[in-house]
Amino acid sequence: SASASASASASASASASALGCSSTSSSSTEATAAAGLSPKSPSSGSLPSVRTLAALRALVRLSQSKDRKCINPLSLKKAVAAQRKDFDSYRQHDVHEFIVAVLDQVHDEVLNYQRENPSPPRKMLSPVERNFEGAIIHSRQCCQCSHKSEVEEVFSLLSLPLPPPPVTRLMTTQSLFNDFFGDGEVEMRCENCSHSRCAVRHRLSRLPRVLVLHLKRFEPVFSSDKEFVCLSKRDDPVGISLALEADPVCCGDVMQPPPLNRPLPRGSRSEAVVHNFNGYALQAFITHHGEEAARGHYKCAAKQPVEQTLDPQGTPSGSGAGADSGSTANGTADWVEYDDEYVTPVQRSVLLRRGETMAYVLFYVFEALFAE
Repeated sequence: SASASASASASASASASALGCSSTSSSSTEATAAAGLSPKSPSSGSLPSVRTLAALRALVRLSQSKDRKCINPLSLKKAVAAQRKDFDSYRQHDVHEFIVAVLDQVHDEVLNYQRENPSPPRKMLSPVERNFEGAIIHSRQCCQCSHKSEVEEVFSLLSLPLPPPPVTRLMTTQSLFNDFFGDGEVEMRCENCSHSRCAVRHRLSRLPRVLVLHLKRFEPVFSSDKEFVCLSKRDDPVGISLALEADPVCCGDVMQPPPLNRPLPRGSRSEAVVHNFNGYALQAFITHHGEEAARGHYKCAAKQPVEQTLDPQGTPSGSGAGADSGSTANGTADWVEYDDEYVTPVQRSVLLRRGETMAYVLFYVFEALFAE
């Protein structure tokens, strides 16, 4: 059965891959520095060696090591459990909740360090702020007097609901993403004329480097007297979009992610080249295997630079591989599956097909940052 350590393992694998940190080359070091996870990051200064951030940095360093042994994420689990006692056990835990806990704790630790050290030697930004934070502007307009108001919400992860059953249309991560930002009308009292209905509109005002999408597959079940019974898992097929187009849901003056400190080499490019201005490419996703929230197993599928994926003879496993393996036309990326201590190259089409009913958390990277 999956435990909190399994959640930590899947989360660490996906997060490191999304930040370009899952290989062992100097390119990974550069991506890590840009993310603010490296002790020599020129943009972040000297980050504090506080508990959760230190554990995360240690895992990233190990992922860059030439020693290709299995990495135990127990230190990260313990760091999270020090503040979140609900993770201080080996019972099944939700990987989405674990990711949120990691991001929140890392961000809070950096902010606390800044408060305690108001004049650091160099400007320091939270790795979460630099990489995962975006913003949405929620606009509403009264249907009676047309009075308008706006509020901006900062996010580091978006939870996408599935439409109520029965679902008769084909669902993809792109369509669920678009639905999340759909316009509509709600019951809301106008502060100007007290009319009870307003038109609402949601648009991205700031884009993150790494866009994390959580598919809300677990839904509460209530008894006839409206008491909570359990969480039921929905296995509706959701096609995993390799490219995610954000332009239709962006404000006209949307702020793009901060650039990386230096360009990454060809091996770290996203394989699904997006031609639109604000596009994302799939980098990794976590799947939940099982019927219930309280039991099951997590796996992670992630894209790897081919130059770092070697067969027993020391030859890149992606050399000469066909398109179905997940490689680009110039052979720059392969897909692998992380299942506890087992890391197995798997054809991309197989992973995407499996993920249709089991994908739970997906990581997309802003394409323009990784283009040549």
